[in-house]
Amino acid sequence: MSGGRPRWVDEFARHLQMKTWFWLYGNIRDVVPYGQTRLWLEDFLDRYLRDVGYDLVARYDLVDGFQFRSDEDRAAFHAADPSRDNMAGRKDREQTDEAFASIRRVLASRAHRTAVVVNRPELLEEGDSAGAYPRALLQLAKSARTAALHPTDRGPLYNLTVLVSDRLEDIPHWARQSDPLCKTVHIGLPDEEERREYFATRLGDLHGGERVAAPDRAALLYANLTHGMMYRDLGSLIQLSRDLNLPAEEPRVLVDVFRFGKVESPWRSDSLRERLADAEATLGRRVLGQPMAVRHVSDILKRAAEGLSGAQFSGHEHRPKGTLFFAGPSGVGKTELAKATAELLFGDERRCLRFDMSEYSQPHSDQRLFGAPPGYVGHSDGGQLTNQVRDNPFSVLLFDEIEKAHPEILDKFLQVLDDGRLTSGRGETVYFTECLIIFTSNKGLYRETYDDGAVRRLPMVQPTCRHCTACGEHFFDLRLGDCPSCGTQGMEEVQTPYGRLREHATAEIKAYLRPEILNRIGQNIIVFDFIRPKVLRQIVVGMLETVRRDLKRRRDIDVDFEPVQDWICAQASQDLELGGRGIGNTIESVLINPLARHLFDSGTQNASRLTVLGIDEETVGDEKGYRVRVEARPR
Repeated sequence: MSGGRPRWVDEFARHLQMKTWFWLYGNIRDVVPYGQTRLWLEDFLDRYLRDVGYDLVARYDLVDGFQFRSDEDRAAFHAADPSRDNMAGRKDREQTDEAFASIRRVLASRAHRTAVVVNRPELLEEGDSAGAYPRALLQLAKSARTAALHPTDRGPLYNLTVLVSDRLEDIPHWARQSDPLCKTVHIGLPDEEERREYFATRLGDLHGGERVAAPDRAALLYANLTHGMMYRDLGSLIQLSRDLNLPAEEPRVLVDVFRFGKVESPWRSDSLRERLADAEATLGRRVLGQPMAVRHVSDILKRAAEGLSGAQFSGHEHRPKGTLFFAGPSGVGKTELAKATAELLFGDERRCLRFDMSEYSQPHSDQRLFGAPPGYVGHSDGGQLTNQVRDNPFSVLLFDEIEKAHPEILDKFLQVLDDGRLTSGRGETVYFTECLIIFTSNKGLYRETYDDGAVRRLPMVQPTCRHCTACGEHFFDLRLGDCPSCGTQGMEEVQTPYGRLREHATAEIKAYLRPEILNRIGQNIIVFDFIRPKVLRQIVVGMLETVRRDLKRRRDIDVDFEPVQDWICAQASQDLELGGRGIGNTIESVLINPLARHLFDSGTQNASRLTVLGIDEETVGDEKGYRVRVEARPR
C-alpha cells in the first residue's frame, strides 16, 4: 500500500498517460481506501479520475444506463454527442448499440477531458443473439484508438474508457493480449502489508483499541489473522468489536466470532487443556498397539492448543490447526484414532467428518467435493466438503485412502493447507483454520490384481518377513530361500520389524506425493504398526467386553467369556491381514453367531448368568461352522 491506497491503484495511475482503455477485474465488490475514507469501487473511480484531472466522468451499466454526478455533467456529456439532440425528452437507459455508439462519439470529442466507466460489460453476452456484446467491445476499441490519436488539449491525459469485470476470463483474449492500448489491472484482496497498514491506522476504532500496549505488533497479528478478507470485512470486524464489546487485545476471538459466530473457540477452552493433559493415555486406551502414532497426535493437539501450529512459518495463524498423514496396513487403527481425536477435542466422535476418497477418483469429481462452478449441474448444491466445513468449522477432517482420489483434488488441497480457506463453487469463502486435517493411505502396502474380472488386493508387506542372520537384512518376499544380499542359505521367518515397515511405507508415500503437498505435511507422516500378538490379546479382550456389556444392557444377561479367550486369540492370530477388522470378523464368526443361535434356540431368559465353556468346530454341508458349549448358572 502506498500513501493509504492499494497497490493496484498505483499500477492504474502509472499507465494513465500511456493507455486509453483499462479493464479492471477481480475484487470489484470491495471498498477502496482513499485518504481517510472508504469508497465503493465505482465511487472511487469517479473521485480519483476527477482528482487526477478528468473534468467529466460518466458511468454506464445495464440496469441504470448512464449515470452522472450532477446535471451539469449530464448536460456536458449530451453536448459532446450532438447526434442525440442533447438527449431532449429521452431516457438515459437505452438500447445497447445506441449507448456504446454514444460513448464512442463522446470520447472522440475534445471539449472535455472525459472518462467513461462501464460496469460488467460481459453481462451483455448472456442471451446475446444479435451480437450486441462483440459490437459493444468493437465500439470501445475504436474509441480507444481515436483517443490515442487525439489527446486532450489540456495535459498529457487521454480520453479514457474503464471497464470493470469479475474475472480475467471475462476479458476477450484479443483485448488483454493483442491490443497495445488496453491495460488489464487485477484488483486483488488486500495483502498482508495492506491489512497491517489498515489496522495500524484504525486500531483505535476497535473496542479498547486505545489501550493496546504494543500497537505495531497488534496490527501485524490482525493482518495475519485476516488473510483472505476484503477491506469491507476488515471494517465489519471493527464494527463487530464495538457492537459486542470484544476487546482489541483478543484478535483471535474477534476473528472467530466474525467467521464462525462463536465467541469462544473449543481450541482455547480450559476444558480442552484439561483433557489434553492426559491425551496420550486417553487415545492409547482406544487405539491399542500404536504408541508412536498416539504420541505424535498428542503432540500435534497440544501444539495447536498453544497456538504454535506452523509457528516457524510466517502467516501460520490462517493455516489449519494441523495436518497429519496416517499410513499403514488396513484395520490397525487409523480411522479409529481420527475418531478418538475428534471425541477428545470436541466431545463427540461425529465431529470427525470422513470422506471416502475412492468416491472421487474420476475427472472433475473435485466438483462434488468443492462445488461445481456456475453453469454446471449441481452448482446450487455446493460441495460436500465445503458444505460440511461451513456448517461444522470446528472438526476433524478425515480423507480416507487419499491415493485413490483424482490428482486434481490434491491440487485443491494445496490452497487449503497453505491458506486455510477455499472458495466454493457458489463463491462462498469456507475457512479451514479451526480444522485438524488427516489423510490416510495404504500406499505401497498392497497391490491390486485382476482374477477372472474381479479385483483382488494382495499384501506387499506382511506381519512376518524373511531375515538373514548373516547380514541382518529383512525381505518381504516369504518365498526366498537364499539371501539376495549376501547369498546366505536358510533365512529365518520373523515378525516384520516396525522400523522396516515404517521405512518402506514412508518411502512409498514420499514417492507418491507431489513435493508441494509433501512440504506442507512435513514430518507428520505417521506409519501405523501391524497388530502384534500382545496387542491382539488386548483387542480380543476389549471386543469380548463390548459384547458382554451389550448383552447386559439389552437383556440383563451376564456372560463370562474367559474360558474361551485363549482359543479365540489363537484363531484370530491365523490371519491378521485385515488387522482389527479381521479380529472382529473372527469373533463374529466363531463366537457371536453361534452364541446368538444358542440363545435363540434354547429360549434363554433375561436376567440369566452364562459361562461359555468352549467353542467346537462342526461341518455344515461343505462349510466349517461353530457351536458354543454354554453353562447356565444361578444368579
